[in-house]
Amino acid sequence: MRYISLKYQLLLPFVLLILLVPAGTGWMLHESGAASVNVLVRRVLIDLATQINAATEKHLAYALNTLDSFVTGDEGGASASTESLQDMKALESRVSRTLRQARETGTYVCFGGTDGRFVGLYQVNSYLQELYVRSPGASQRRVYALSDSETQPVFLRTDTFDPRSRPWYVSAIDRTESVWSPVYFDFTSKRPVITVARSIRDKTDKVLGVAAVDIELQMVTERLRSLAISRNGIALVMDGSGQVLASSEQELLLESRDGKIKAILASEMNNPLIRAAIGHVMEWKNRQQDGEGMLSMDINSEKGVLNVAASAVGRPQEIDWITVVVAPNSDFIEGITSSYNRSLAIAITCVLLSLALGTWILNRVLRDIQQLNDAAIRIGRGENPPPLDIHRSDELGQLARSFHEMGRNLRTDRLTGSYNREFLLNRIRLMRGFDGVQIPMHQRFSLLFIDLDDFKAINDRHGHDAGDAVLVEIASRLNASIRSSDIVARYGGDEFVVLLNDVATEEDVLAAEEKIRQIAEAPIMHSGLAIRTGISIGWALCPEDGIVIEDLLKIADQRMFSSKKLRKSERDDTLRTT
Repeated sequence: MRYISLKYQLLLPFVLLILLVPAGTGWMLHESGAASVNVLVRRVLIDLATQINAATEKHLAYALNTLDSFVTGDEGGASASTESLQDMKALESRVSRTLRQARETGTYVCFGGTDGRFVGLYQVNSYLQELYVRSPGASQRRVYALSDSETQPVFLRTDTFDPRSRPWYVSAIDRTESVWSPVYFDFTSKRPVITVARSIRDKTDKVLGVAAVDIELQMVTERLRSLAISRNGIALVMDGSGQVLASSEQELLLESRDGKIKAILASEMNNPLIRAAIGHVMEWKNRQQDGEGMLSMDINSEKGVLNVAASAVGRPQEIDWITVVVAPNSDFIEGITSSYNRSLAIAITCVLLSLALGTWILNRVLRDIQQLNDAAIRIGRGENPPPLDIHRSDELGQLARSFHEMGRNLRTDRLTGSYNREFLLNRIRLMRGFDGVQIPMHQRFSLLFIDLDDFKAINDRHGHDAGDAVLVEIASRLNASIRSSDIVARYGGDEFVVLLNDVATEEDVLAAEEKIRQIAEAPIMHSGLAIRTGISIGWALCPEDGIVIEDLLKIADQRMFSSKKLRKSERDDTLRTT
């Protein structure tokens, strides 16, 4: 064996340590930070696209609901929907009532008759409206201002306008269902709008005219510009042909072509990020068979690596729109790079002055980075992230807080605030000694499978807002009726699952079931109405009913279904006897 002096054995590693610690520290900071940030950025952009979709579809649904309100009238019958259209004053009153129920800035409710009559009401802001009136046979339309402070309308101007020539009228006059127009520029405001319209007919199926509701896309633009994407990030909504409908950029999105104002294509925007990403987005769109799904990818461009997320929006309304969010990776890495440079300088100084002090600083930084990296890996695998013991005010602290928020969102149901199905299943799998297939015999617990009775009837009778309110209240009551060691999770739709820890006998389960039923079945107040709903409960004991999660849930579901069937039979018997 070759002789090597102990002096050199100690000295050489020390010298290498002095040289390698700064380089190694920097490399680990950069690579670990970049890996953590890349996972985070992908999820942030997907979440932003999802938020934009929800807000956009909410506006579209709002327009359709407003149109339904106008068509059905106050009483909701056929006569109520047609008789008030024959008199101009009654028609103005009906349009006013419809808009008063909505009262959202930028909304325009109107009706155009087959005889040329027209009444439209535009919500300029919270206190000002514009009234548009054209009597049958008139050549001009009169425009008035209405405000909360004025008792009488103020005449503004006249213009030449015939509703029967407008695109929304032409597209809906021969149809019986609601029709969405392409995006166009409003006759008066010149702003991009989309209109939903429906023909109205009398009892003999004679067409009386077309009712329509306009939604200005400026609201979508304002929503996009309120988002905090990143320093250079951009979000936009475009139609299936690539025309930009709304954007977070201040860039002008209109141009004059052939004497008409038209939206520009995304590929023609000045922003280089969009130009680099739009081709990939359109390729993804063309590959989609049904237009569903989400695009999340990284692309190389002259601006470096770009993170891109895209998603179809407007499918419930059969509208072919796409939400696109693009952000350069450098926007998110620059904080890590800055931290790397600062830490490198500190590490070199500290190693030269005191190896002990440098080691302490290095270990502190690497510990936090490692926690973030582990959390990113777990999130990428769909697991719950571990708790982060990071209390910093720099970029790492911001990342830690973002991971904490992401972990909370992964665990909870967005509507009710209770735990979601994934958290429930993970919680059971992570119980003591669980190997991923079977639950150990010494682990005893119970599952209650809860389903709301006639929940669809609540949605149909009172609306989906009332249904959502019922779900939120039921979740709150379930949480109030259990112990702190138990768990309530929304399993899906109107189904909840309660995990009762250390509840090992049928008597204990039935007692817990009765307590939950008494609390949950009390009337729920919503908008001045007392909504009643029953619950059907099925249960399963571990290990008596099984030690496989799927078997326990299946047994509890079957018992719940039997309970629901029995309760329905008892209600039917009661109704027959009374």
